[in-house]
Amino acid sequence: MRMQKRILFDLATKNSQRLALEQLYAGASEGLKSVLMSHAKLFHPKTPEQLKRAVARCARLHSGTEAGEGIELLQTSYENNAISWFLERAKELPLGDYFLWFRKASGITFEGKNEWVPELPVLAGVNMAVVGQLKEIASLSKGHLAVVSNDGRVAVVMDSYSGFLQAEPSPEEIVYELAFWNSLG
Repeated sequence: MRMQKRILFDLATKNSQRLALEQLYAGASEGLKSVLMSHAKLFHPKTPEQLKRAVARCARLHSGTEAGEGIELLQTSYENNAISWFLERAKELPLGDYFLWFRKASGITFEGKNEWVPELPVLAGVNMAVVGQLKEIASLSKGHLAVVSNDGRVAVVMDSYSGFLQAEPSPEEIVYELAFWNSLG
């Protein structure tokens, strides 16, 4: 019975991701739609561990529970600042293949096991040609965007949550946390 529930959970989640992707295609420019359609999609439960670790690492870096040398961080209340910072760091990514995640994800506990489930499937095999489309992707990301190398050693991550920064008050009450690291040098 547990296995059947798990299969149903995974199928329902994959279907939800597929439907969300179709809705995204309907509102995207032809250029972005073409780029997105040309890459392999990793549907739940095949979300790459490197991506899950990178998003979790961004949160740990900002909370102070992890320190990292050579890591750049930004915390801001302004979406435009967050997107500009993200795009500038994305230009610094070395050539190679990356995973691309955007839009929110949910933390779900299924039969005692925690799962990180993205709203959209993760794109695999993304190369730097996509950087030209990142501005539009960022505008559709709802504050959640990551480009992570296949080995996780290079990443630029943006995540957000409801909150308030006293040093930077904003009527939207959204905090954007970003991190960039390149362990390749």
